[in-house]
Amino acid sequence: MAARGKTQALDEDEVFSRIAEGESLNAIAKSLKISESALREWTGKTEERSAKYARARELRAHVFAERIVSLANDTVQGTVRPEAARVAIDALKWTASKMLPKVYGDRQQLDVDARVKTVREMTEDELVAIAAGAVTK
Repeated sequence: MAARGKTQALDEDEVFSRIAEGESLNAIAKSLKISESALREWTGKTEERSAKYARARELRAHVFAERIVSLANDTVQGTVRPEAARVAIDALKWTASKMLPKVYGDRQQLDVDARVKTVREMTEDELVAIAAGAVTK
């Protein structure tokens, strides 16, 4: 692999555009003839570059979601074997869920606003109803 000094000449727009289009750091590094670790280090060298890299990764997650839809359509049309599509879709789905979990993750967040009264806050009627087995709201 090439020396780390080559990262100084990298075109930020090109690198982050390629990431946003779905290309891996490994593939980009190979095409630029630098090591993946040097490219990864370069992406986090400044706060601005780190922010651009994070945004490119978010966009890549959306590209992967679009590829899932495309693969599903190709499978329905018979141009892709269902077994191959399933493997690719699972990989893309998993990767997108890790890149952008708030959008593509399986975890769901439920916000609950509940009020609980202590015995001291309850009225005598509420306490009697609880004792009788008929809980009121």
